Parts: sequence; C-alpha cells; structure tokens
Amino acid sequence: MPSPRPLFDESHTLLIQARLAVMARDPSLGEVLCRYTFDEGEKVKTLARDREKIVYSPAYVVGATRDELVEMLKGIAHAALF
Repeated sequence: MPSPRPLFDESHTLLIQARLAVMARDPSLGEVLCRYTFDEGEKVKTLARDREKIVYSPAYVVGATRDELVEMLKGIAHAALF
C-alpha cells in the first residue's frame, strides 16, 4: 500500500517548522506569527506579509536554512507589531 500524500508541500512544511522554532524561542513573536497563514506568492522572491497571509517563494524557502527562515519570520513578526 502506498504512503499517503503529505498534507503540505515541502516549502510549507519548512515554514511551519520555522514558525514552531520561533514559538519555542520567543512565544510572543510565535503568537503573532500564528495569526497568519502561509500562501505561495508568484511575485515574491523571499517572504513577505500581505494582510492576513505570509506569502513566500517556494524556491527561496527550500534553499534557505532553518536559521534564515526563523530570522525572516521573526522580522515579519516584529514588523507586524508596529
């Protein structure tokens, strides 16, 4: 019997894992990030916040390290606070 198809693609999964890492390090920033959903963006080269979404380039996410994704998400969360 074949394995079930993953619920999320690789880039989405990496972003969720990075968001969990932010939550572990700084719960208040993690709480801010939980307000947003992740959505693939056609015109985005890295990550960006767009109202209630964090849009991302799958190629960037897959090529980035976990620390780079965590720092990008922390920056987005900080910007959302102000």
